[in-house]
Amino acid sequence: MNRTRTRILRVLLLEGPATCPELSSKLLLSLSATRRHLNLMASVGLIECVPARRFRASPEKVRGEAEAISAAYLGGVMPPVCPVTTE
Repeated sequence: MNRTRTRILRVLLLEGPATCPELSSKLLLSLSATRRHLNLMASVGLIECVPARRFRASPEKVRGEAEAISAAYLGGVMPPVCPVTTE
């Protein structure tokens, strides 16, 4: 997942619902970039818009996505990480 979207989700999960301007200010992002990330995450169900144009994370959906990524990595879908050797 994109690092910026991960940061937004972390704030929403830890601090609760927030508006786009609040997130933008807290994460030092432009309003347009913040809105773009919020809209994308809302379109896949990771977050939802609640009254007063506040966004909140959907913990169940986030957990499901994290588990899917972990399963894909551990199941061999993603290439293995090459160990660093010192010779």
